[in-house]
Amino acid sequence: MMYKELQKPGVTRTLLWEEYAREVKAAGKIPLQYSQFCNYFNHYLEINKATMHFEHKIAERIEVDWCGTTIPIVNELTGEVTKGYLFVGTLPYSQYSYAELMSDMKQENWITAHVNMFNFFGGTTPIIYPDNLKTGVIKHPKHGDVILNPAYQEMGDYYNIAIVPTPIKSPKSKPWYYVKKKYQLNRNFFYLTSTFEKC
Repeated sequence: MMYKELQKPGVTRTLLWEEYAREVKAAGKIPLQYSQFCNYFNHYLEINKATMHFEHKIAERIEVDWCGTTIPIVNELTGEVTKGYLFVGTLPYSQYSYAELMSDMKQENWITAHVNMFNFFGGTTPIIYPDNLKTGVIKHPKHGDVILNPAYQEMGDYYNIAIVPTPIKSPKSKPWYYVKKKYQLNRNFFYLTSTFEKC
């Protein structure tokens, strides 16, 4: 069983996919892309109610999402309060996180936050694990292939990253969970013009 293999030291989904792809190619067939392979594996686990103790692998993936609530940003000069949206990216093995406050949750800021996160981490991982948000995922059917937002897919292709959205209804796979544990998010932030010019 594949999920039992994953529990062995040094075994990753990437390694299992590479073995699968070699076997399929040797049989003269075309293997699934890595993201499709992961989606089918997640679906298999869901159908079979398979549970396992999952040990995160070092630098295997980054989990990304918008943090659950808006954050008030106060303009010190005028007192005006606007909403800020917190992008969060977490390396689950170490819980090392990147967070960036943005002026909205639109596509441009979603991609910009990813690029800034890659620069902050000093590179990428083979997998990005987003939630099923509209700026990233157009369609995530229970059966079948996930359809990513074209700009998000293009970013993944550019950085050679598999984008594998979390299974539907998977609250345990939320990067903001780590950030909420780590930082106080119930305070006001003050608007800094130089910071928000790029947002």
